[in-house]
Amino acid sequence: LASCVDLLQEPQSKLTPATIELTEQTLESMTNGLYKDLWGENFGFNCRLASLALAGDDMTSGALDKVRNVLDDQLKVPIDNADVLNLWKYFYQTIYSANNIIYLINENENLDTQISNKYLGEAYFFRALSYFYIVRYWGDAPAITDPNSSTDIDGNSNMPRKPVKDIYERIILPDLNNAIDLLPLQSRDNNNQAPTSWAAKTLLSDVYITMAGWPLKEENYYAEAAKTAKDIIENGPYDLVGEYKDLWMNAKKTAATYADAFDSVHAYKSKPEAFQNLKAEKMIMAALYMYEKCTVDEISRTLKIDESIVKNEIAQRSEERRVGKEC
Repeated sequence: LASCVDLLQEPQSKLTPATIELTEQTLESMTNGLYKDLWGENFGFNCRLASLALAGDDMTSGALDKVRNVLDDQLKVPIDNADVLNLWKYFYQTIYSANNIIYLINENENLDTQISNKYLGEAYFFRALSYFYIVRYWGDAPAITDPNSSTDIDGNSNMPRKPVKDIYERIILPDLNNAIDLLPLQSRDNNNQAPTSWAAKTLLSDVYITMAGWPLKEENYYAEAAKTAKDIIENGPYDLVGEYKDLWMNAKKTAATYADAFDSVHAYKSKPEAFQNLKAEKMIMAALYMYEKCTVDEISRTLKIDESIVKNEIAQRSEERRVGKEC
């Protein structure tokens, strides 16, 4: 066997502050990719979470022919379970992408922090969110913040599992405090699709109350959870709805839920060519059709695009919802 090049040659380039031009467009594109990583081909940050939640006492599998769901419900999850394998993959892919964004922004001294901070904060938010799910699903786990995924937080190249306590204290809590400081008070596109400083505080309160319970049982965090939640209630731009039924009425909504956010972003990012001249916030208009709030003609006229594009998008979203229900 002969070759004219050395098969062990080093790559000529890699993503570093010196090899990538970090414009606002580049930062936005990289950060938007975090949603795609976490979503994971529709079944990721969606019904796979629901399937694994069957292992809890508050849900059960009603379809006996769904063997995978029954096994989850009975705590008999096989090693090759698709829900487990894919969620693990999607969470660590999100972490890998967030690590790169954090590294590239922090190592670039020429960036305008007024622009870069919101993207840096978003990367910290997604890394914390991913690790928060990992420690609750799998307990001890590899803790990686290196952008090259070469070593863990202690410099180990063999990536041993780190204690849950370490991941909370050395990654999740610092990341969320960074996110709170860096993220804007309003979503970066003013449409609630991206996390805000208030969203980071809400997640932090959830983290505190989780740390206070099993397995850490550090009960001092109950007070921290209450303090953070009180700040959100008293100072945040949110109000409780007067009627329970209003929770399900689009006309009554004042802010998008996490489900709305990921749904609208996924639809926009998975088919950008159809909506290349639209702001992502207008994707909500397509969702309104699903709830019979407006017609194709009304959406077409409002967005000033051809009806065929609207129909194609609605058809795709309908199929995604059908497949989601079947999973």
